[in-house]
Amino acid sequence: MAAVAAAAMLASACTRVVSDVPARLPPRVRGWLHVDGQRIVDDAGRTVDLRGIQVPGMASGSGYPRRDLPAGACGGWSTPGPATYDSIARWGFNFVRVGISWSNLEPTPPLGVGSGPPVHHYNAGYVEALDRLIHQFSVRGVAVVLEMAQSKWSPAFKNVPTSTGVVCEGYGMPGWLYPSTGITIPQAKLSFFGSPEVQDEYGAAWRFIAQRYSTDPSVVGLDLVNEPYLPRKLSPTLLHLDDFYLRLGAAIRSVNQRALLLFQDSSSAPDVPSGLTRPPPFAGVVYTFHLYTPRWRPQGLGLTQSYQARARAWKVPLLMTEFNAFGYASTHDSNPDWTAQVGQLLAYCRQQGVGWSFHGYGGGKLLIPDTNRTRPGLLPAIQAGF
Repeated sequence: MAAVAAAAMLASACTRVVSDVPARLPPRVRGWLHVDGQRIVDDAGRTVDLRGIQVPGMASGSGYPRRDLPAGACGGWSTPGPATYDSIARWGFNFVRVGISWSNLEPTPPLGVGSGPPVHHYNAGYVEALDRLIHQFSVRGVAVVLEMAQSKWSPAFKNVPTSTGVVCEGYGMPGWLYPSTGITIPQAKLSFFGSPEVQDEYGAAWRFIAQRYSTDPSVVGLDLVNEPYLPRKLSPTLLHLDDFYLRLGAAIRSVNQRALLLFQDSSSAPDVPSGLTRPPPFAGVVYTFHLYTPRWRPQGLGLTQSYQARARAWKVPLLMTEFNAFGYASTHDSNPDWTAQVGQLLAYCRQQGVGWSFHGYGGGKLLIPDTNRTRPGLLPAIQAGF
């Protein structure tokens, strides 16, 4: 009998499924969020600890869903599958950062620019898909931050070399902004940040999105632009970020007074000066940064503290909207001590009241490439920061 009991216990141990739900969950975000000094709070004035993850799929492309791409095209947007919604909610994240793009929202140029008020034709299929995505997270109790994304700036730029290979095209700004193939990405960025007229059209796209979700409390934040960086040899002052955020904030606040406005600086490198001199002059603004350093100490800690100092001087909250576990959640070589490094980072954020969003769910980040399995040890390391 003893042998049978022992065998049963062994079989039970071998088949036991370890739960991927952490013991400690951050509170769900319920209702609109507000800024109170350096805190993000709910309607009752309680501090809200934001713990999120990036959801890919909606930024890439020039208006076509991935399943309907024309011949020769390589971009294309897509919505998450049911497993993504369920997993993110079950794992305990209380918000998602969802990248969208102007190139998908407005794949054809507005009519009448220069001869009267522009007439915009926004992509109905894309917007309806975004509606469904937001609803699927909302019914699971997960709030949404919409981020106007860009990587390699625009689908106008093809076969772009990167540190990990060649990408078939960029995404973000519409291709119709760049009919000439002779322009480079830095030149395109300088042209955009130096052109109030083009920024007004970008602001119109944001105004459309902001108004659409102005009564939806699950859309808690709008991330104004992703990584407004320039090459090191160019001064961040060329971005004119103070004026840029003033223009964008005014466009959004004209139709949406409730969503938080997330604004980012001109670089994620600690030795590059800031392109900002002040926060955007609106209620509900949140300063954000990305952390891609090889180690937490000294590089990561030093960078975080530099952003904290600016946030304190400006009296605004600070939110880390991207980090990648010190290379473990990427195709780059990772720090072999990444687990301890992530633990130190997230413990510091918890102690200092800095919210965060992990980058990201798919695309070889949290999930192993081309699988639905998480990287060994990564999910519990992140959940320890809850």
